[in-house]
Amino acid sequence: MVNIPREAQFEELGEDGVRTALEMGNFNDDKARQARAWLQKLDRAREAEDREAKEASNREQIAIAREAASAARDSANAARDAADEAKEANRLAKQANTAAKIAIAIAAIGAIVSIIAAS
Repeated sequence: MVNIPREAQFEELGEDGVRTALEMGNFNDDKARQARAWLQKLDRAREAEDREAKEASNREQIAIAREAASAARDSANAARDAADEAKEANRLAKQANTAAKIAIAIAAIGAIVSIIAAS
């Protein structure tokens, strides 16, 4: 019989096949111990992959949150600039209104003077 390394035998059976063989008691003590060690190695590798995936997800969420915070800051700055521009426009409108009132008063005085002068 060809002596195939145990790991290769386990890989050939696959994880489910090895678990089933262990449950059914198909392995001698030494092979069962090696099978359990091989399964633990797979479990650790899967846990490491899961951990890395979770860490990658966390990094992505942090990056998205930073982008959102930056966008919020930009929006706040734009709103502040718009408010400043609105205040300036309001100030200029008040000045124009005052100038218009003065012009109306001058026109009224001019009309009164013309009426008095014509009489």
